[in-house]
Amino acid sequence: MEKMKPDTHNKNNLKFLIIVAFLSLLVDGAAAAHSHKHHSRGEYAPASAAVRSSCAATRSPDLCLSTSAAAFQASAFKINGISELKKSLKTFSSETIKVAIERLEIVQRQQKSLTRRDESAFHDCRVMIYNTAKQIGDSEDILNKYSESPDAAHKMELYNLLSAAQTNVFTCIDGFSHSEADKLIQAKILKTFLSNLYRKAKYLMSKADETFKELKDQPVKSGMGEEWPEWLSIDDRKLLQDPAGKVVPDLTVAKKGGDYQTVSEAVAKAKEDAPKKSGKRYVIWIKEGEYMENVVIPMELTNLTFVGDGYDKTFIIASKNVVDGDTSFSSATVGVAGDGFIALDITFKNTAGPSKLQAVALRVNADRAVFYNCHMIGYQNTLYVHSLRQFYKKCTISGTVYFIFGNAAAFFLDCDIQARPPNSGLKNKITAQGRELLNQNTGIVIQKCRITAELDAEGKFTTYLGWAWGEYSRTVVMQTEISGVIHPPGWSKWKGKFALNWNGFQVLKDVEPFTIGNFLGS
Repeated sequence: MEKMKPDTHNKNNLKFLIIVAFLSLLVDGAAAAHSHKHHSRGEYAPASAAVRSSCAATRSPDLCLSTSAAAFQASAFKINGISELKKSLKTFSSETIKVAIERLEIVQRQQKSLTRRDESAFHDCRVMIYNTAKQIGDSEDILNKYSESPDAAHKMELYNLLSAAQTNVFTCIDGFSHSEADKLIQAKILKTFLSNLYRKAKYLMSKADETFKELKDQPVKSGMGEEWPEWLSIDDRKLLQDPAGKVVPDLTVAKKGGDYQTVSEAVAKAKEDAPKKSGKRYVIWIKEGEYMENVVIPMELTNLTFVGDGYDKTFIIASKNVVDGDTSFSSATVGVAGDGFIALDITFKNTAGPSKLQAVALRVNADRAVFYNCHMIGYQNTLYVHSLRQFYKKCTISGTVYFIFGNAAAFFLDCDIQARPPNSGLKNKITAQGRELLNQNTGIVIQKCRITAELDAEGKFTTYLGWAWGEYSRTVVMQTEISGVIHPPGWSKWKGKFALNWNGFQVLKDVEPFTIGNFLGS
C-alpha cells in the first residue's frame, strides 16, 4: 500500500490507495452548550457568536441555528427504555407528521405567487414528510418485533431508518436554497414547523442511543473479499450474474411489440399488480432503445427489478434541472423510493449539460437497492445517493461537480468513476457526502474501483475526490486505482474549515468496519 504524495503523484503512475475522509466538525458540543429557550411563535432566540460562526459554514445555517439555539424540551418528550421509545415513535409518526403537513399547506397558501421550482420544492417537502412518517412507523415495527431480544442487526436497521428520517428534513430545505426568494420561503418553513420536526428526529436518535447503549455494535468480521451484501438473496444474485437464463419478466417495455412503450406505464401497472405478488420480485424487461421520460418508483412499490438489454443498448434519458425550474430531488431522470429495487444492464442519463447546474440522472432513497452493470451519466449531481442502504457493482458513474452525493450508506464495488470536463473555471468534486450527526450510519465507500477522467480529458481540469457536505461527512476510498485526474491534496474544502479537523487525506488503518457486510449490515 502506498500513500499519495504530491511530489510523486502523476498521471502515468496509478497507485493503489487506502484513504479515508473522516470530516468532522468539532463544534457540536459547543452548539449544544450555548442553546437557548425556544420562542413560542417558532422563532429562535439570538445565538452566541460561537454558534453563529459555526452554523454559518454549514449547508443550512438557519436549521443549524434553530436546532442548536432552541434546545428541544426533553421533559415533554421523555423516554425511558424500549417501551417509552415505542410510544414516542408512535406519537411522532401520527401527531408530528399531521401537524407538519398542515403547516406546510398554510405556508404554501400564503405565497402570492409560486415559480415552477417553488411548486417542486413544496411537493418534495410533502414527499419527505410522508417518507419520514413511513420510516418512523417502520422503526416502531422493529421495536415491536424485537423488543424482547434486540440484537446489533436490529439496532443497525433502526439507525438506518432514523438517519433517513433526518436526511428528509434537509432535502425539504434544499429545495428552497436556489434564490433569495426561495430562502424567504425556507425561513418561513423553518420557523413554522421544520426545525421542530428535525429536533424531534434528532432527539429520537439520541434516545435510541441511550436505549441501546448496553447493546454492542454488530461484531466486526473479516470481509475484504465479499462480493455482495448479506441481505441480497441467492436468487437475486443469480439473476444479476446471469439475467439471460434467469429472468422471466412480468412485463416488457419496447419501442415496438412490448406490453408498454414507456417505462412509466409499466411501473404504473407494476404498482397496480403489486398486491397480487405478495412481496415477490416483479420484473420489468426494458428492451433496447432510448426512452425519453422521467420515471419514479414509489415507496409502496417494493422488490421491483429493471432488466435492460445492456448499458449500451437500453437508455432512460431526460433533462430536468435546477436552472429550468426543478429541484435537485425532482430533477432525477429516474427516482427510486421502493425498497428492494434492482437494476441491471441499463443507462440512466441526464442530458441537461454542465451549464444547467444540478441535474440528477438517478436518485435513490430506497433501502437495499442494487445496481449492477449500469451507467449513470450526467454532469453536476449525476447520482443522488439520498438515503438508506445502496450497493453498486460494475457500474460507471460520470459527471463534474460532486456527481456522487447524498446521505445514504452507499457502497461502490468494482466501478468506474469518471470525471468529465466542467464549465470553464470550475473544479470537479467527485463526492459530497452529507452525514450530519455522528451516530448516523451513513457514508460513501469506494472499493476496488477505478477513478479516472473521460477519454482524452485527463490533465485538462482540476478534480478532487470530494468535499464535506455534512458536519460528520465520511467517504472511504480503498483498494482503488486513482489516476492523475485527482489533484494531489485529494480533498477540497467546503467553507473554510467546516468539517475538517485535518488537512488532505488520512490513511485508514482499520478498514473492516467499511467492508460490505459490516457497512451495509445483514
